Amino acid sequence: MPRQALLADPALNEVFLRIQGKRGLPAAAQRSLANLVSLPPFEALDDPLPDEGEDWLWVPGRPGRDWVPEAAMQRAIADHRPSWQGCLGFSARPEMEVHPPGSDDLMDLWAPDSIGECKLAAGLRALEQLDRYLRLCRSDGKRWRGHLIVADVYTAQLAEAVFERRDVQLWVCGRTKAGYPQLVEVTRANPRPLSN
Repeated sequence: MPRQALLADPALNEVFLRIQGKRGLPAAAQRSLANLVSLPPFEALDDPLPDEGEDWLWVPGRPGRDWVPEAAMQRAIADHRPSWQGCLGFSARPEMEVHPPGSDDLMDLWAPDSIGECKLAAGLRALEQLDRYLRLCRSDGKRWRGHLIVADVYTAQLAEAVFERRDVQLWVCGRTKAGYPQLVEVTRANPRPLSN
C-alpha cells in the first residue's frame, strides 16, 4: 500500500507521518487500517479451549505480552540466545518447523537434543503431541528433552503430568518491556509463574 494512501486518512496520518518510535496503533487507526486492507485470519483464544474437562490456569494478562500467533513466540525464542540456550538449554540455535523422522508433522523448535512446542493454550493433548515428537526423535538412540512453552493458559492436569517427568519441562513465556521472551518454568514450587 502506498504511503500516500495511509497519510490521506486522518487517523492513520497521525501514526504514519512520523512512524519512528511507535509500538502500537490507536483504536481509531486500527479501524481505519482494517477498512483499507484485507487482513488474513489470525489466532486468538476466542475459540473453545482444547481438552475439555481439564482445569485451566490462566496466566495474568500484561500489556504487550501477547504472542499471537504462536509463530511470533516461536520466532522470538529462536532469535533470543538467552531464551533458547540460557533457559531452555538447547545446545544450538533451534530450527523452526522441522519434520520429525518419518513424519509429516512439524516441530516448532528443534535442535539436535531438544524439542520445543509453543502453544497459546496447552492441556494434556499438547503433552501427547510433544511425546509423539520425542518418540520419533529418540529412534536415533540419543537422549532428548522436551519443552512445552505456553503463552496464555495451561491446565492443572498438564502441570501435574509434567511434574512427574524428568525429560519434559513446562514454561510460561511472557515478554519483557523490550519485547524479548521471558521464560519462567512451571514447577511444583512455582505452579503459577508471572502471577505476581
